[in-house]
Amino acid sequence: MILTGAGCAKQVGNNSTGTTTSSQKEYITIGGIIPLTGVAAEYGANENKAINLAVEKINKAGGVLGKDLKVVLEDSKCDAKEGATAVTKLINVNKVDVLASFECSGPTFSGAPVANANNKLFLAAVATAPGLGEMGDNIFRIAPSDAIQGKDLASAIYNKGYSKTAIMYANNDYGLGIKKVFEANFKGTLVGSEAINTDASEFRTNLIKIKGNNPDSVVLVLLSSKQYTTVLKQMKELGLTQQVFGTETMKDDSLIKEAGSLMEGKFLTYYQTPSTSIRSAWAKEMKEKNGAEPGVFADFAYDVVMAYAQAIQKAGSVDGTAIKTALQGLKYNGVTGEIAFDKDGEVTGGSFSLFTVKNGKFEEVK
Repeated sequence: MILTGAGCAKQVGNNSTGTTTSSQKEYITIGGIIPLTGVAAEYGANENKAINLAVEKINKAGGVLGKDLKVVLEDSKCDAKEGATAVTKLINVNKVDVLASFECSGPTFSGAPVANANNKLFLAAVATAPGLGEMGDNIFRIAPSDAIQGKDLASAIYNKGYSKTAIMYANNDYGLGIKKVFEANFKGTLVGSEAINTDASEFRTNLIKIKGNNPDSVVLVLLSSKQYTTVLKQMKELGLTQQVFGTETMKDDSLIKEAGSLMEGKFLTYYQTPSTSIRSAWAKEMKEKNGAEPGVFADFAYDVVMAYAQAIQKAGSVDGTAIKTALQGLKYNGVTGEIAFDKDGEVTGGSFSLFTVKNGKFEEVK
């Protein structure tokens, strides 16, 4: 367990007689599940830096309802089995006020029913497999669903003239979700489909099968820069020169550093994020605090903390029903754009853009 944003404890909150009761909390707490180890640990590290910045800013500005905000993190390892266990601990042991999932669909989907059954608000960042909004009235998400990304990716590939593609996808909720939507929406022919274990490090057998089907393009839906780098290297070794398309997990500066020229000319979909003064100021603060540009998915983690702070402040208490009402009516201009939710708790207006790698940098394809 990691505690984030623990400042100096202070006595706050009075009852009707003007005395502070021993039962009153010193902090308002968000309990979060995040991959601090495992296949997606690089994303968890990015998000953790953004969480720290959000908590620091909130507490310096006076906190929430006059109390410091604290984020209590449990390591999900990006493992579906860990989600329910971690959420149960955060509720029963840590007694958190609200819950968040910062990364990975598997643990998010196992943890969400536990949160909903305990009437705890559960706000997900980058956990994008379709169907989360159907898991209960207490479940919200700020990143657009992969039901949108799968369609946008299928359209982008076909519109670029590729009609015979193969897909390699992570064999988990995230990869399966995109694969199913992509398959249902691609107007061409899917000539190969290879499920990849999330801890796999060797892909030649899968790639040889794909090569035998003679696709004109290959779609990669993987989880880590290490996996992407290895796949791209082995594609080159095996003579696969087909155009490569990827998903949002491919938009990672560390991948360009690791894979070098192998990333040049690749296409990928990524969340459409605004070029606003809010985002620019946040990126500058992140760089000043951490000595580097914010890593992939850090922006969504930051907005989860900020959205909760706004909703709790608006609710005027940590009562779950009051916070839920505040979230349902929320309109927050965050670093990922305007955050507002539909009746199912899904963010409204979310969409994806197409990017390519040119001269070692990600460029949006207009």
